[in-house]
Amino acid sequence: MKKFVLSIILTVLMINLVACGTESVNPEADMVSYIKVLEDGTIEGAIVEDFGESYYDVEGLKSMIQDAINEYNQKDITAGIKLISCELIEEQVKVILRYGSYRSYTGFNSRELFVGTVKEASKLGYDLDVSMLGTGKASVKLSQDELLALEKMKIVIAEEPIRVICYGNIDYYTESAALVGKKAVDMEHTQGYGVVLFE
Repeated sequence: MKKFVLSIILTVLMINLVACGTESVNPEADMVSYIKVLEDGTIEGAIVEDFGESYYDVEGLKSMIQDAINEYNQKDITAGIKLISCELIEEQVKVILRYGSYRSYTGFNSRELFVGTVKEASKLGYDLDVSMLGTGKASVKLSQDELLALEKMKIVIAEEPIRVICYGNIDYYTESAALVGKKAVDMEHTQGYGVVLFE
C-alpha cells in the first residue's frame, strides 16, 4: 500500500511543471520541475509541487521517497539514486534526486529519457523526424537529414513536459519548446518526445 501511495505522489509531482517562457539567470533555482544533465553522465531531477500539509508532512514524504529509492537501488545496484533534498518552500515542496545515469532516471520514474549522441539515439531507433529550431540570431529549422548529419552532437530526448538543463550551450531544440537562457528549455510538447541538441 505504501509503495502504491508513493507511486501516485511521485507521478503527480513529476507531471507538474510551472511553465516559463522567459529568460532565467539560474534555471535550476526557479520553482519548476527539471531534469539537469551533468557532464559526468549523472542526472539531477527536481520535482516541484503544491504541498498540502493536511495530507502529508515533509519528513513523512522524505521517508517514503527514501524507502522507494532504497528498494530500487537494491534491485539495480548500478542505479546510484540518491535523495539530495526534500524541502518546503512557500507552500510548495521541492524534491531533488540524483540518478547514476539517464537509464536509472527512466527506470525509477517510468518516463523515457535519453542522453548521448545523435548517432547513438539513431541506432537505438529514436524517431528524429522532429521540427527543430536554432538558438542563434539567424534561427533556422533543422531537417531530419541535417539533424542526423550532426551525429557527434549531444542530444537529450525527454518524454515529459519538463525543463531540461544541459551542461553545455543549447544549439537546437524542439519547435514546441521554449528557450530559457543558453542552457535550458521548457518542454511544452503534448505528445511524443522533446529533443535538445547541445555542445
